[in-house]
Amino acid sequence: MSVGILLLDEFVLIPRGPCLFDSYEHPTPAPSPVGDFVVCLDVKMDQSPSSEMLHAAARLIERFEQDRELAAQMIFDEYTALRDDPKGRWWREECGVPAELQRSELHNFLSPRQLSVADDCSAAVYVGPDWDREHGLTYELTPEGWEKLN
Repeated sequence: MSVGILLLDEFVLIPRGPCLFDSYEHPTPAPSPVGDFVVCLDVKMDQSPSSEMLHAAARLIERFEQDRELAAQMIFDEYTALRDDPKGRWWREECGVPAELQRSELHNFLSPRQLSVADDCSAAVYVGPDWDREHGLTYELTPEGWEKLN
């Protein structure tokens, strides 16, 4: 996906399910070394995304495209920290995550993969690794760069 002009009407409301917010997804994913990322605009229930959110999404995509190798490495580093932790071995095995993954194989264990913009225009990379479904990994885009939130 190259950043061009994003249009609000390109985003599609996805089924809410058990969530207490609505999410609109763009049909074109952003590729990365750890798999494609869906661009999401998240709003309060029954609200619509704003043009400010659209601008924040364009900035997020642009920065992600610049930093896709860095983002992939940050995510892979989380995997290797778990892999190399003696206490993490049992948990990794329990979650069905192999011990010797290459970075190029990691995408099979990351779902969802999202570039998300909240209704306050905060923007983040979010992944749900198989070894931490409950919390996931969130890297917020700040003026200084990427900040891990959890």
